[in-house]
Amino acid sequence: MKKRFFLAVALFILVVGIVACGRKGGNDESGMKLENMKPTKETAFEVEGGVLISFKDNVVKDKKIVIPESINGEVITKIADGAFCENENIEGILIPDSITEIGEQAFANCENLSEVILSSNLISLPMSVFYGTAIEGVVIPESVQSIGEYAFADCHSLKEISIPSSVKSIDSSSFMDTYNLTSINVAEENLNFSSENGVLFNKEKTNLIKYPANKEDSSYIVPSGVKEVSSFAFLGSKKLKTINLSDVENVGSIAFLNSENLEEVIFGSDFAEPYDGFPYLFRGCNKIKRIEIAEENEVFSTVDGAVYNKDKTELIYFPQVMENVIVNIPVGVEKIANAAFIEHEELRGVVFSDTVKVIGRGAFEGCINLKNVVVPDNVETVETRAFLDVPRMAVKLPDSIKNVEEIFVDVLPDDE
Repeated sequence: MKKRFFLAVALFILVVGIVACGRKGGNDESGMKLENMKPTKETAFEVEGGVLISFKDNVVKDKKIVIPESINGEVITKIADGAFCENENIEGILIPDSITEIGEQAFANCENLSEVILSSNLISLPMSVFYGTAIEGVVIPESVQSIGEYAFADCHSLKEISIPSSVKSIDSSSFMDTYNLTSINVAEENLNFSSENGVLFNKEKTNLIKYPANKEDSSYIVPSGVKEVSSFAFLGSKKLKTINLSDVENVGSIAFLNSENLEEVIFGSDFAEPYDGFPYLFRGCNKIKRIEIAEENEVFSTVDGAVYNKDKTELIYFPQVMENVIVNIPVGVEKIANAAFIEHEELRGVVFSDTVKVIGRGAFEGCINLKNVVVPDNVETVETRAFLDVPRMAVKLPDSIKNVEEIFVDVLPDDE
């Protein structure tokens, strides 16, 4: 469970760490609209076999670049992977209709790139193509069939985007960390996707793919019939306080990560185990007060906003915001689940009942303000990293517990 979370985060970190291309540039003094400008000087481009390999911005001072359709009689049909990668000088780019393919990360981390005019014959927007740019909006042409992983991720200026009827696939990470996105609108003629009030769904509206992070609403009821919430769907939501997912059965990886104002989440009777488990589902949601799950749910139960298994023998997740900084584990609880209290910095103390036998992996990881915790003799197992980052002097373990080193330090078991 936790392994999957870190795989997801590791992939995200990999994209963030795209290698810099180290280009320098000059100034554009034209003041003209991008679409009215003449093609940029041909010697500024390196082309081979119809593929634009790189841009030599030491040749021109332009900040707005118009790629010519051909150079020395050779028609340009493709922009190579990383061709403009991390060019801090470019503010605008016009891609001519001769180009049908753009490589991965072609404009990634061009942090001043705010204006883009795409080729009307472009087939796809591949992985990280505009990652980390300053794009506020872009017209996706009717020719585009797919939007790849992280295509617009980390575009903090992106406010609204329209999906044409031609698009057949959209990766769930395409709009990750677009913190100012307010609306995603899908053409009614699209056979694969739909939108409702600016929220992106599959065509049948059984899968919620992306809720815009800067949408104005403070509460949201997921429409009836939606059974799945994709990975990253509510990631970074700024204004949501309450979400009702009463019909939802499955929730993807880190779907609510860093939803900074989220306080209450309601699940229905058919909700099953989330992909990463409850604690990682709400990682970075530091204002969570309560989780509610329908009484008819056969897997989970809730008491005072905390999540337990159905017979309440396992405490699965405890909300970040607590009425008391000292928590009493109820009688009947036999296990404190993996990461149940992870990063609860408000937590000052824990009193274990005499029924607790197991403290799971990372159960109190990051609870840096814990003090005077006495783990009673009835606890038979304390798993790896159970008290990671908690001062050793703050926790007294029973003599029967021998794996002390693994409990307080970051030691991964062999299966991870």
